[in-house]
Amino acid sequence: MKVLLASMDFPPSVGGVAAHVYELGRELVRQDHQVRVETFRIPADALAVEAVAGMDVRREPPGHRLLWRRNLRRQLKRAVAEFKPDVIHVHGLRPLTPAKGLGVPVIFTNHTSGFLQRVERGGMKVRRVNAMMAHAARVIAPSQELIDAGIQVGYPAEKSRYIPNGVDVERFHPGTKGAALRRELGIPEDNLVALAARRMVPKNGMKYLAQAASGFLKEGITLVMVGDGEEFDLVERILKGDGVRDRVVLAGSRANTEMPAFYAAADVVVLPSLKEATSITGLEAMATGKPLVGTRVGGIPELIDEGVSGLLVEPANPTSLADGVKQILSDPELLKSAGNASRERVLEMFSWEVIAARTADIYREVL
Repeated sequence: MKVLLASMDFPPSVGGVAAHVYELGRELVRQDHQVRVETFRIPADALAVEAVAGMDVRREPPGHRLLWRRNLRRQLKRAVAEFKPDVIHVHGLRPLTPAKGLGVPVIFTNHTSGFLQRVERGGMKVRRVNAMMAHAARVIAPSQELIDAGIQVGYPAEKSRYIPNGVDVERFHPGTKGAALRRELGIPEDNLVALAARRMVPKNGMKYLAQAASGFLKEGITLVMVGDGEEFDLVERILKGDGVRDRVVLAGSRANTEMPAFYAAADVVVLPSLKEATSITGLEAMATGKPLVGTRVGGIPELIDEGVSGLLVEPANPTSLADGVKQILSDPELLKSAGNASRERVLEMFSWEVIAARTADIYREVL
């Protein structure tokens, strides 16, 4: 098939949506589809036309913020005339209206928790979102929570499809070495390590992990927190107040290229989120062969086979979080078996090969 991907975000722009569109497009090409990407030139020095992993990528300047929708509409009309796609696959709400009425079926992937916030506000926001989604032939979302929110605003359940995010199982794998990073961070070789790689913003629940830390940090255990954000100082104050700051590594913001070593250096990865679709961090950890302790929110329960590949705990509950981390770190057999089960689960359900094939099935269904 000929697939036109429309997204505001695409590398070298960073973020979860940009990474998703790149990985999906790359794998669709591997599966013998033709892929063209229409996106904005962010940053401004990005190439206007470029072949990326077999995709034909076209980037246009977004223009003034009041004109970007009109500019994107013109961009998509030109792409349809030149490329003659079978489907337009829109990522994120903003390109959805410009893709309407071009004579090509539109599939919409609803990515972010920002959509949930719109729905929670209700009123005119809900009616506007409903109108924006109405022309989509199918809506894909990476969590059942987002599917339910779409149905709540009026999109038909029979046209809604759950497909999780994916992970590069070649880049993230159990053979990655973490010993050098442990030495760099000053972590003793025989310590157990709990890792949380999350931006320190309210929805990610990092302050609750900080509050939980005193409940599981004992001699021989280190907590590594990767990320920064508005709650960084709050997290550090909590750790100091509870007397465990010296057992915690606050690693700050790190490039994604560094993350394989962080997962390899960990024994368990913690997802203390309050809102989440399919956690990219969780998938990367699973692909590296690490068990998860995660909250019962959004798409996290769909990642974790409870008691087999990890443990589920209650959100915004430091006691529950501490108990989960303590339980898995105190059971060497569970740590090992859950790590192996995580890797197997990723290969079966969350590799990009699987995700792209499921997405292409939806294109065929619509056609």
